[in-house]
Amino acid sequence: MKMTVQRDNPETREFWARVERDELSVGHCNGCGEVHYYPRAICPFCFSDDTALKAVSGRGEVLSYSIISRGEPYVLALVTLEEGVSMLTNIVTDDPGAVFCGMKVAVTFQDGADGAKAPMFVPSAN
Repeated sequence: MKMTVQRDNPETREFWARVERDELSVGHCNGCGEVHYYPRAICPFCFSDDTALKAVSGRGEVLSYSIISRGEPYVLALVTLEEGVSMLTNIVTDDPGAVFCGMKVAVTFQDGADGAKAPMFVPSAN
C-alpha cells in the first residue's frame, strides 16, 4: 500500500522512532491509567498532560475491515490490541478475502511509500 505519514510532529516523534526500531507502543496516561492510540500529549479520557509511551505486545484481533479494490487490493482494518486499544491499520496478506472479524493478528513493520516503516499486521495463529 502506498502511504505517507507525517513523522515530524512533537507528539508522535518518539512513537515513530520506536517504529523504526520495530517496537510498537501506545499512549499511556499516568493520571488515569488508560491507554490510547494515537499517542498524544493530552489524555483523551481524563485530559491529564501526564502521558507517556508504553510498549505493547503487538498482538490483537480484527474488529472490522474493508477490502480496498482500487488498484492492487489491500485490507484496511480496525485492530484491537490485547491491551484494549484499537488501531486503524493494514492487514498484510496475499489473500484479502481470507480476512475476517475476530482473526488473530500480529504486528509487522513494513515500509510505506515514503520509505519509512509503519506498523501493520499479519494473520497469526496466536
